[in-house]
Amino acid sequence: MTTLPAATGNIAGAVAADFFSVLLPGVPGASTAGEITTGVINGFLGRRLEKAREILIEEVRLGHRSLVEAGHEDEALSIIERYLRAAREGAARLNLRLMARIVAGQAERGNLVADEFLYYADLLASLRQEEVIVLATLYRYWTSTDVQAMPDDERKNATNQRTRDELVPAALSSKELLLATLGAVSRTGLVISASAWGGIVYFPSPLMDDLNRLCPLGEVLCREGAG
Repeated sequence: MTTLPAATGNIAGAVAADFFSVLLPGVPGASTAGEITTGVINGFLGRRLEKAREILIEEVRLGHRSLVEAGHEDEALSIIERYLRAAREGAARLNLRLMARIVAGQAERGNLVADEFLYYADLLASLRQEEVIVLATLYRYWTSTDVQAMPDDERKNATNQRTRDELVPAALSSKELLLATLGAVSRTGLVISASAWGGIVYFPSPLMDDLNRLCPLGEVLCREGAG
């Protein structure tokens, strides 16, 4: 029988217990732990965890599917523990919302997979806001109807040109900074670089397709007010 982690005597444990009671109704230990009052949540760490709690509950509720319905409780517990660790380590709101959307996306799919979440969590935790904006913009143009109809080389060039036209200088100060940002996010495997027309172009990888099915970056940016 699965029970909640034992460390609920401190701030982190108190928030986690309340977290579990909301997201995992019926799991042994969750209901009792959820009775811990919000007065225990205090201080800097408590505020971080409460913020993370609100974001995850909001994203899961948008999907209209509970975590218990979507998979084994052990998977859900592992996922939530990793998410809370990101909050304790100071992950930004946007990064937390991206991770929360992965959880919600898995729940909507009806299959919580802790290993998959852990992989994406590590990947998303490293992204800066401007990198997420660049990735979302690149993917939006890459998958737009008219660009998809182009021959491969033209599609890559059109995607990069439109991304540059939208983001420079509105979001990034120069073409060079955009290229540097794209080069930086290539470390994640979400984009691929290629030579085209005498220069380097970037386009989304199959991994980006998989990620976007669970976590549409553009939608998350809009909800976070950063899109």
